[in-house]
Amino acid sequence: MTENQKNKKPDLNAHKAPDKGPPLKIGELLIRQGLLKKEDVNLALALQEQEKKYQKLPLGRILVEMDCLAEKDLATLLAHPDLRKQIGMLAIKHGFITEEQLQRCLEMQKPDQLIGQIFVQTGLVDEKT
Repeated sequence: MTENQKNKKPDLNAHKAPDKGPPLKIGELLIRQGLLKKEDVNLALALQEQEKKYQKLPLGRILVEMDCLAEKDLATLLAHPDLRKQIGMLAIKHGFITEEQLQRCLEMQKPDQLIGQIFVQTGLVDEKT
């Protein structure tokens, strides 16, 4: 990451899609905001896929651990209106589950298993929720 990228602050209004296209993933948003290069995001994604200790971590957390992204910038980006929200956080926000319940479900989650499936299997939500 260049010194310019380290000093750049995320602009929550920059690069908003005028046509309200699909929500962005955090890696796409970081690249659009000019905070990271595509290579940095790709390296973090490769670590997430290949390194066991990173497999359950979200991309933003991996980038913070790699010193590619500051913790405060991650927090700002997570509030960006164009960012696709994770279902677990949305379920907490809307009162369907608690943080503790989410954590237990994440611990139960197997690779390639959707967290929503675990919510249903454990009876936290029904398929209609």
